[in-house]
Amino acid sequence: MSNKKHNVKYLKRRDIFGRDYSVLLSSLPTADQYREIDPYAHDLESNYTPLHITLRQNQLKKAFKVYKIWKTEKEYIAHKHGGHILDQKDREGLTPIDMYNIQLHNNIMRYPKMLNYEYPAKSESHIVWEPEAADLPFAKKASILAYPSSLEERTYLKENRGSHILTLGSNTNYQLGTGAKDDRQNLFQVNIDQINGIVYPPTDNKFKSVFISRYHTIVTTKDDEIFVSGNSSRGRLGNGSTEKPLFSFTKLDDDKHSKIVSLASSENHSVLLDDEGTVFTWGWNAYSQLCYSPTNNGGRMMDDKSLDSVCNSTPRRVHFFDNKNVSIVGCSSVHTCVLTSDNVLYSWGLNLGQMGGSKISHVAPDAQYLGESGHIMAKPVTLNLSHLDVEQIVATEFATFVRCKGNTLVVLAEYSMRTFKIALPKAQNFKEPDPFKHFVPRGRPHDIVDIKCSNSYGNNVGVLFSCGTIGLISTKKDSTRMWSKFSNNLPISLYWNPYRTINNCLDFDVGAKGSVILCTYSGEVYRSSGVNKGFDKIHGSKLASGRAVRVSCDSSFDSFAIIKDESNDIIISHKPNEITQNYSHYSPASGNKSVKPESIIYGPYSDLEQPESETRSGKIRSQNISIPVMKYPFDVEFINEHNRNSKQGCHKIMIMGRCIRLLRYLKESGLFSVDDDLLTFKMDNTYDSKRWSILVGGKASAELIDDVISGLLNVLYMVESQIKHQTTRLITTIIEDSLHSAKTNHHFTNLLQLCLDDSDHDLKQLDAYHKPDTIIHLSGDVKVSAHSYILFNRSSYFNSWFSEAWRQTGLDDYYHVELPDITIAAFQPILKYIYGVPFEKTFYKELESYSFMETLNYLLSLLQICDELCIIPLKIYLESVLSKFVNGGTVIPVLLNASQSNASLLLENCMVFIYTHIGILLFKENLSMVDECFDDDIWSRLEVQTNSFKADSTSQQTFSSWYDMTGIDWIDLFKTNIAKFNSHFMSGSYQFEPSFDLTSTSEKRSRRRSSTRRASSSHQNSGHRHSVSKTSRQPSNGSYDNSQFPIELRNPWSSVTSLNSANSSAIEDDISDFIEVVRKPKRKSTVEVARRPSEISPVRAEIKPSEIVWNEETTSNKENLPSLLGKDLKERSKDTSEKTSKITGTFKKTSQKQRKTIVDISSIDSSPKEKKVGWGSSSSRKSSNNSKTKGKPSSQRSSSVGGTSLPSLLDATSQELKPQPKRSKRRGKSTDTDKVKYTEFVSSGNPGGITPYATSTVQPVNEIANVFGDKSGEAVSSLEEQIAALEFEKWFAQESSKVKKKMKSGGNGNTDLSAIYTNVNSMPVLLNDTDVTHSKKKVRGNFKKKESKSLSDLF
Repeated sequence: MSNKKHNVKYLKRRDIFGRDYSVLLSSLPTADQYREIDPYAHDLESNYTPLHITLRQNQLKKAFKVYKIWKTEKEYIAHKHGGHILDQKDREGLTPIDMYNIQLHNNIMRYPKMLNYEYPAKSESHIVWEPEAADLPFAKKASILAYPSSLEERTYLKENRGSHILTLGSNTNYQLGTGAKDDRQNLFQVNIDQINGIVYPPTDNKFKSVFISRYHTIVTTKDDEIFVSGNSSRGRLGNGSTEKPLFSFTKLDDDKHSKIVSLASSENHSVLLDDEGTVFTWGWNAYSQLCYSPTNNGGRMMDDKSLDSVCNSTPRRVHFFDNKNVSIVGCSSVHTCVLTSDNVLYSWGLNLGQMGGSKISHVAPDAQYLGESGHIMAKPVTLNLSHLDVEQIVATEFATFVRCKGNTLVVLAEYSMRTFKIALPKAQNFKEPDPFKHFVPRGRPHDIVDIKCSNSYGNNVGVLFSCGTIGLISTKKDSTRMWSKFSNNLPISLYWNPYRTINNCLDFDVGAKGSVILCTYSGEVYRSSGVNKGFDKIHGSKLASGRAVRVSCDSSFDSFAIIKDESNDIIISHKPNEITQNYSHYSPASGNKSVKPESIIYGPYSDLEQPESETRSGKIRSQNISIPVMKYPFDVEFINEHNRNSKQGCHKIMIMGRCIRLLRYLKESGLFSVDDDLLTFKMDNTYDSKRWSILVGGKASAELIDDVISGLLNVLYMVESQIKHQTTRLITTIIEDSLHSAKTNHHFTNLLQLCLDDSDHDLKQLDAYHKPDTIIHLSGDVKVSAHSYILFNRSSYFNSWFSEAWRQTGLDDYYHVELPDITIAAFQPILKYIYGVPFEKTFYKELESYSFMETLNYLLSLLQICDELCIIPLKIYLESVLSKFVNGGTVIPVLLNASQSNASLLLENCMVFIYTHIGILLFKENLSMVDECFDDDIWSRLEVQTNSFKADSTSQQTFSSWYDMTGIDWIDLFKTNIAKFNSHFMSGSYQFEPSFDLTSTSEKRSRRRSSTRRASSSHQNSGHRHSVSKTSRQPSNGSYDNSQFPIELRNPWSSVTSLNSANSSAIEDDISDFIEVVRKPKRKSTVEVARRPSEISPVRAEIKPSEIVWNEETTSNKENLPSLLGKDLKERSKDTSEKTSKITGTFKKTSQKQRKTIVDISSIDSSPKEKKVGWGSSSSRKSSNNSKTKGKPSSQRSSSVGGTSLPSLLDATSQELKPQPKRSKRRGKSTDTDKVKYTEFVSSGNPGGITPYATSTVQPVNEIANVFGDKSGEAVSSLEEQIAALEFEKWFAQESSKVKKKMKSGGNGNTDLSAIYTNVNSMPVLLNDTDVTHSKKKVRGNFKKKESKSLSDLF
């Protein structure tokens, strides 16, 4: 590679497929020039930005680096480049995150079952996959953000996945549960465990539903708990208080109900239904809407202030519905209704017509609500709906909605019942596609799955369809009589129409005025203030992870609540805390095998029987070359008295817990007898000796004695399976208890309690065989005692410390271990593990008073200590616990700690979570942490993790792309030789012409404007060039540089144009290059016109007898008659090849009326009774002077003879003009190389043959040839032109004077026109017409021809 500096032109260069330098750097996995990547660059083929490309290719490190540089250095100028780079969209309208999520959903071919650790490892990944993804229940798939495909899956997702509550908006009545009264512009979030006040152990409880109003919020959970916050007046909270508000979510202490089936709430009261069919109500009871008398004996005649106290502040059972089997409940602020299983609707409260039935006329109204009178129904009113299959009830103050199967809606309003069918809404501009031209899916599901309404009058009813579409039933004005005015076809408007599955609506809520908040399958939340007003996405770091599954809003659309699913459901498998494996190698059954360190380090996770392990690359031999560790020396020896060479060893601490009576006899008398001296045990030395020698004899044979001793030691070391049947009774007598190993665990627990309770006491006072022999010095001069034998066998760290090379006792005969960096709070769980305490009780007490973050920090510090002390089983359990603390705000610090502590299971769990919530990497709070702490190993493992969810590489075929090719320096090739670079993609017989659409979607929509636009607007803007893509993203680094390999881009408005540094006008649109657009029975778009340039032919307009067009030259003197002998005419170019036109402009079709506005025809007198004005009169001149086009006055016409004003041939009345034949559809030609200007004309006639929309160039045209139909357009000799012009002017002056005299003599309009046409007959022939092609239609002027003369005859 040359050391010469590359020309910076490569920054402006694009290859044959429209990729620039930034796109190239983004595509190459090995390129690390992050700062050279323009984040706003895009390719012309897919409109992908660098973030699109890097995320699509799983180059997560590069994507992060590009975003980090933009965030820290370029965000402040983002408004100049198109906004936030995460909002940039590709050709399909997808942002980088949207495209990544769609690709994620499409790539998942298998789902993880759990994370499992084993030694030796069989693969690089610890994920255990589910066997068949197709047969998995949706609950397994939902953890990887799978989308629901049925109503049951939608219900599961909404009711069983909520892990967080998020609130936003107005907090006037503490309804947001933030702990304060301040409104929230940013989302407030609380976890399910935080709201319960329980941090450890983490629960599996989930949020089930949420309801928020202007005064309070009610939340239910899967474990049938109810949490409330807000204003407690009117008893709406149900906590027994009416005066004290709740600032944060508080559990409602009510154990009266069983499992919650349904809960409905209004702004003032609530109704609950449990699985036993029992109904509970609480809250305001001014209208008897609780279905029982108020506890404070309120009455109907109270004032408003007293009515607020008519309530019941705790849930109370409604005995009226006992044994009625209620299935659905609903309520509004003034009434309550329930439906039984036999479809009988019960309603009670203030009847304003929403209960159906007839209106009570013989009794005076009891109360008024919103100006309407009603009767209080203390006892439920029944309505039989047995003929309907009811699915949902929604109650408002003036209407009750009963949703039934088959998209049927029954409305109870105005004391009547009406039934409607609801159709799937369609867009206002919807047009049924032609099934013969377009594939139209006919099976689109459109069953109604939910309806919502918070308007008191029942207006603005939101309807959710199974296809994810939302419709709104509404009228312009709220009215109690609105539902009686509706026809059978309800006025339903299309509110939300998803164009992809990820945008299907999962849940929604509606405000009183028709505002909507919704959440989609992908978890995004949108808000809109009305139909056709657009949706705003709610942004925030708390919504970037997880997905929203429930939404709710108050009736005023000021407060919002969201339930989010951010669960980390991938289980990390762990084994119980077993001590068997750590001591079994001391039993006689082990055969005195050596102890490998892996058995101590990995405990039950080590599988040392397998010499080989499987990996993805095949079979490899396990590199288990560790040196065996020494066993802890025995301090007890059993000697067969009949055969003293038979000796078996043991440890005092193992006998102490199981053979208590044996040791007591040996200590007191030195002898212990079993079964009438069948076996005898006696001390061969003193009891106080450090090493005991016990002789075993008696009447039994030597073989039986050996079997009993071996069986006894197997029991002590927890290998019960090796006991012979004939020795079981004798062994049971010796140990006086069960042979189960649980007794050994219990013994170790007692020893642990001794160490923890007496750690600060004098150890010498303890019994010798219970006495700990080790003192551990911790942080803060804290001392903890322990037993060296247990430490030696349960931790490889202590195993090394107590080895013969390192083991030393102090002056007090105790071992002293220094751990100055570990606190007592962190070491106690480790000590509990070492002594065999179950994992669930290891650090339970230490975390009782900790907060969420304190618990997380404590567990992470403990994880690091376990790694340092090589306590792998406890470490794996900590990984399992920590995985439940992983969420969007903690995953990055947990991942970094896992990487530092070599916690591979937790690390992989965090990577899977980031993989499914990629936006976490781009959190503002995480940017600096990720940038500073993520090393190449973490990035590479994270990028590899993204491919693990696909099928195994051995079962599918993989394809490599051009950026994966090795041996080609793409960057240098792009900089130095773009032609060779392009040849790698297009060469030989595979040549084709790439076609790019350079305009954005919004420009395509705005290109086709209304045809009623004034024609003068084009005339006014003539001479200016406008870019086709003003609002679209421009190339990242200026114009194109394709001098070495030009790109041919097909502009849909022009022919193929070569784009290089000198010519970039092909992407611009010159509005002055117009051609006439002819009205046809079926209108064709301008794109179709541009695709068929060969069909564009010159327009030859017919000569009309009623009007003559005057072509105004902008450079001419507007005070005098434009002469045919002007200087421009003499310098006319004779090159006819320049007449070829390229159609490159946007075309505007204007109507006849619009074209008439270019030339003012106000001089035509429309009144037949007025006197005609003669030539040269003042009124005629005034009319001429006032003639204007849009923003530009028309020039005056004056005669060249005697200074007399020239006559206007348009002075005749418009009513006298003869009907004109249809204009020709042929189009004229224009030259795209000349600067152009518009020609004024009158659209209703074209006698001079001047083409409408034709343009006059800077080079003067042959006026005579244009007027008289010379198609060739060739200029005649200048002398002949001069002679013809002189002869024409002479004739014109003579004939005009004659016509003027006849006009003055009087007569009607017909006479005037006859005089004009008669004199026209004598017009001289200006040119020889042998080469003139005449129009198909004859000219009514009937011009008289003259013989052509030679130059000699003329002179």
